[in-house]
Amino acid sequence: MTRCAVLGSPIAHSLSPAMHRAAYAALGLDWQYDAYEVEEAELAGFVAGLGQDVRGLSLTMPLKRVALDLVDTVDPVAELIGAANTMLLEPDGSRSAHNTDVPGLVNAFAIARASPRVSAMLVASEDMVADLGTSRSRRGEELAYVRARFLVECRAAGVEAIDCPYTFSDVKGAVADARTAKRLGYRMKSLVDPSHAKAINAVFSPSRSEIRKAQRIVTAFEKARAAGKERAKVDGALVEVPIYAAAKRLLESLARS
Repeated sequence: MTRCAVLGSPIAHSLSPAMHRAAYAALGLDWQYDAYEVEEAELAGFVAGLGQDVRGLSLTMPLKRVALDLVDTVDPVAELIGAANTMLLEPDGSRSAHNTDVPGLVNAFAIARASPRVSAMLVASEDMVADLGTSRSRRGEELAYVRARFLVECRAAGVEAIDCPYTFSDVKGAVADARTAKRLGYRMKSLVDPSHAKAINAVFSPSRSEIRKAQRIVTAFEKARAAGKERAKVDGALVEVPIYAAAKRLLESLARS
């Protein structure tokens, strides 16, 4: 059996095994994918002890940089970034390092359209900022372009975009980060701290004032259209088709739930 795995620390929260195993099953591959807790100082020994049935390793923090010293070849992207998220192990014993994080963002539309089974995609944070040569901050300015572009790519492909998790422990920061995501247009957000779930759900659930405003928008716009007008005015703002459509979607989603 061909085996692959994701390595890192911490790694228990990783969904990679579940996703890869599902993909292997869908493709009819008799492959296995596991997760191993490996610290930076342990990587060399871990790789050296692998059997020939292991063909690939997904690498997350803190292993992405030290992995470059353990391979025979490094692809140009990984060399430029100075980090790898994938190690391939060949039957002849050679190893190569690759980086697919940044190229993955650039190719998000193509990935989303690769199969009709793709219904949602998630943008990560820690790996991405490491590959960009920066670090994660509570305000998240370093991910502003990544989050905006990823959302547009997913919308264009017709799949749901899931925002990156807030990776600090404070609930106040998690709420602020969720509000930023919502302003960008995200409707879903991942998390790594279960204690953030209630607060994040509250951000993404429409408030009473938002529901009332949506109702006013729909009523005013439909009344204006019935009178032969192209737009309406609600709370001093002009309402045209896109704003009406968004308000209509919100009310319809509430009706379904």
